[in-house]
Amino acid sequence: MPPFPTIKGEDLEDILGFIHKFSEGEKRNKSNRAGGLINPITDKIATSDLILEIEEQFTVPPSSEVAPITRINKLAALDDGRFFLHDLRGKLIEIGDDNNLSVYLDLVEALPNFTDSPGKGTGFGSWAFHPISKTTVYCTPLITSLLALPWPILRYRIASK
Repeated sequence: MPPFPTIKGEDLEDILGFIHKFSEGEKRNKSNRAGGLINPITDKIATSDLILEIEEQFTVPPSSEVAPITRINKLAALDDGRFFLHDLRGKLIEIGDDNNLSVYLDLVEALPNFTDSPGKGTGFGSWAFHPISKTTVYCTPLITSLLALPWPILRYRIASK
């Protein structure tokens, strides 16, 4: 896992406190309580003759000058073979056949009050294309500062290019 040098002090303590609050397995292991599983999978992972080769395909342009410079959250392929990824800072990006990246939807432009900071539960949450109309995108901006229900699901129809 990469380092997060921008998370410091109280923010780091908040994140660690949240993780430890739900880490019941660690509590069981330390107390050796009956029924606690120290190693639930006793079989060793078999060694393989396969070799993984990693090849760089493209670099996503930065969405900020401050680290982290991009906040990529999801990469997915549609049934028609197109690939998309999105940055939590509001851009849905299409990956072309030649690995050229183009902005398909910009929530910063579409939503005047769009926010992607302070970064904990804010930004462009997720997206999905309508299964029939491949130009209709449903997306969820995460706005934890607004506790209003129902949670917004936005629908955008993209004009043909």
